[in-house]
Amino acid sequence: MRSANLEPSGASDSNEQLSWLWPESSDATMAGLYAHPSFVASSAILSPTLGSSSSKDGSGSHQRGDVVASAYGSSSSTTLATTLSNSSSHTTTTNPHPGTLVTIESPIGSPTGNRKPSVFSNSKKILTPYRTQHGRRYHSDESILYLLPSDIPELSRQGIKHLLFKEVFGSYHMSDFSDPQKIPSKVLDIGCGTGLWISNMHDEFAARGRDDVKFFGMDIVPTHAPMPGVDFTYVKHNALSFPYPFKPGEFDYVFVRDLTLGMPDNVQHVEFIAECMRILKDGGLYEIQCTDHSVRSLLETKAPRNPGSSAYTITPITQFATQPKNIYIQGYNSRLAKVLTERQLSPIPCTLVGANLVMEDCLTNYHSLRLALPLDEIWWETESESSSPVDGLMAHYDIKRKSAMMGKNGQQPSVLTEEEKAVRYMARLQLSQFIESMDPYLRAADVSTDDYKPKDMMINFFREGGLRDGECVEFGAWWGTKRSSTSS
Repeated sequence: MRSANLEPSGASDSNEQLSWLWPESSDATMAGLYAHPSFVASSAILSPTLGSSSSKDGSGSHQRGDVVASAYGSSSSTTLATTLSNSSSHTTTTNPHPGTLVTIESPIGSPTGNRKPSVFSNSKKILTPYRTQHGRRYHSDESILYLLPSDIPELSRQGIKHLLFKEVFGSYHMSDFSDPQKIPSKVLDIGCGTGLWISNMHDEFAARGRDDVKFFGMDIVPTHAPMPGVDFTYVKHNALSFPYPFKPGEFDYVFVRDLTLGMPDNVQHVEFIAECMRILKDGGLYEIQCTDHSVRSLLETKAPRNPGSSAYTITPITQFATQPKNIYIQGYNSRLAKVLTERQLSPIPCTLVGANLVMEDCLTNYHSLRLALPLDEIWWETESESSSPVDGLMAHYDIKRKSAMMGKNGQQPSVLTEEEKAVRYMARLQLSQFIESMDPYLRAADVSTDDYKPKDMMINFFREGGLRDGECVEFGAWWGTKRSSTSS
């Protein structure tokens, strides 16, 4: 497998944080964004503990790490920062005998003092788990293709995205646990990352009387924070290294989210699915969630918005523009497509996941859901409910668009609730942080035009309302029950 750790040509290897993202100081502007009313509102809506976080900087704004730290119930972003700064201590206590388990204490201890020790399993020994490159921290195993960093800004982005998944789908999971008897006893999260999903699932199950569920999280580096009271085992293992260190039929529920930036097209997806089915018991639940990485533009539709999230359900008749009108998104999409396809990764994985599962025919009670979450209020949403749908004449479409964008005295009455505005603001913020994390590779992409201007892009996104042409991110979920091995 080719390495993701090759230095992109022209990329800086300084130890300073990237400062291109915002016109002023990155830290100061990010603090301002976290203090933005939409962010504060979305924090309170999406996570009560996040909204009540007491951690502030000198100006009273939320720190970047609060997004993840508060979601764990920690009272300070210092918890997350300390976890990351001390995470190298994991390497001094990792198991010297690969393939067996070793119990270690969290490097920062338990906030409540009653957390069970973390259990770690190594599939192989790596002396240094992290490396620093172009101002960001990455995992050090060059045999593993994964482009994103493993540092506080990136984990903050993952925390925001975790909350977006919950808001868009209305739950942390799509599998049906309405019957308490169906709550699983043993759960595996492949690519567990921050551990937020595990923490929230434990809380949900515990609130329904099942605080005994055993959770396993598998990933290439340990970036999870302490989870007091959770029966949790971390397993260090590459998701593309088969077989996994688990017994056949060991789990009742296998959950996979956002592995698409580490799952190249040349890998046998059949083998990945087969391995997930091997460790899942007959009748066990399997679920995949992911998002597209490219941004598309949703054309005018009469389909209703989903209440609360304001996302639109994608159906066979949903229409998207040939390419987004926003020139910055066009440049981002073209560069991202080149970066990913060179590494045999798909910029639009939501179009592929379902097809792979259907071909394997390994699930019963199979379901899928794909949703388009706009990044801002769309110009055609500001028109009256009685406005006619686009009639296919692009000239007419452009006239309506320009009229709506201009509005009376430059303003149009909003049809979105404050909650919906907050969700879309969070989606913009998550996208901007993803672009920041991918910046070294986007800059190094060899394209014919100078269409990548990050500072101008962020001004356009957050100050100029440049994402009102239907620009959206697609969220997808696929889930079902493993067929019995005796089924024909």
